Amino acid sequence: MDFPREISNRFRINGEFIDSKRWGSGNVNDTFLTTFRCNGRKKRFVHQRINHSVFADPVLLMENVRRVTDHLITKANGCRSLRLIDTEEGEWFACDDRGNYWRAYEYVEDTESPSYARDIQQAYEAAKAFGAFQRDLIDLPGPPLRETIPEFHHTRKRLDRFQQIVSDDPCNRIAEVREEIAYINEHRELAEWIEAKEASGELPQRVVHNDTKLNNVMLDRNTGEAVCVIDLDTVMPGLVASDFGDLVRSAAASAPEDELDLDKMVFRLDVFEALARGYLHSASSFLTPAELESLSLAPMILTLELATRFLTDYLEGDPYFKIGYPEHNLDRCRAQLKLLTSMEEQKVEIKEILERHSLKSS
Repeated sequence: MDFPREISNRFRINGEFIDSKRWGSGNVNDTFLTTFRCNGRKKRFVHQRINHSVFADPVLLMENVRRVTDHLITKANGCRSLRLIDTEEGEWFACDDRGNYWRAYEYVEDTESPSYARDIQQAYEAAKAFGAFQRDLIDLPGPPLRETIPEFHHTRKRLDRFQQIVSDDPCNRIAEVREEIAYINEHRELAEWIEAKEASGELPQRVVHNDTKLNNVMLDRNTGEAVCVIDLDTVMPGLVASDFGDLVRSAAASAPEDELDLDKMVFRLDVFEALARGYLHSASSFLTPAELESLSLAPMILTLELATRFLTDYLEGDPYFKIGYPEHNLDRCRAQLKLLTSMEEQKVEIKEILERHSLKSS
């Protein structure tokens, strides 16, 4: 879709619209980088259409986002942070004439959000930022945040739904993916392990990001240091293992999540060590012993979960993730399963790295 220029008039931006372009690589929302002339100078903003097919209650979602951004600004001590722009009516979102929900942010200048770590330092900075994000939201005032996608990282329930879709086979695609189905079923015990730990109370609910890809951290172009965490749609109560696991899954993979040449998809221990070091630098002060234990299995659990989600979406006819071609979600699933295999082959080293850096951070 093109950016509807009239929506920009709804937000309190004291300037003249110049242009817009698509921005980012998100699979869910439509995001545009817009430029305005404000007091004789160009200033940039981010306008984003919230996908209300995925997020059924955009008003609830924006209340979460507002609370989180307001709180993190108080923690920033004058440093750059993610800032919402309100509307002329004082709301944090605007609706267009098609019923789409839009929001606007100040663009964080002189930053980048790389899809893959170009070096070890970028991985370290991203992990440090997500650990600090969790730490800074421990004292978020008010009632618990609401769930924007219920049971988003409940891996066992993702697997249960997957089994139902396999049983229904709504698009007649089961015959071509029997090997992938069997692999996922063989690893179900990963989901059962973390569910049991949570049910016992050993793993507490915290405010977590739930979509900790490297490109959801803005890095300073000059210093390389993390500036702020973005893409807050799925910030809600959850487990720290979900955030750490998804960060590792996405950042320590040697190839894109839709890589076709599976020989290129391996788990990089050097990147993992940087991630563990950065995350524990920020998060070790509040993690419980059980949470520290969960970090070693978290990358495998989240990789299994995403592979299951990709395959579920493929079997349903691709209603959730944006695709570039008919087998896109299937290819994504296969790449994740190959990554999971590589993680399993190095699980001893993963545990040793976490133990070493948790001791250094204590």
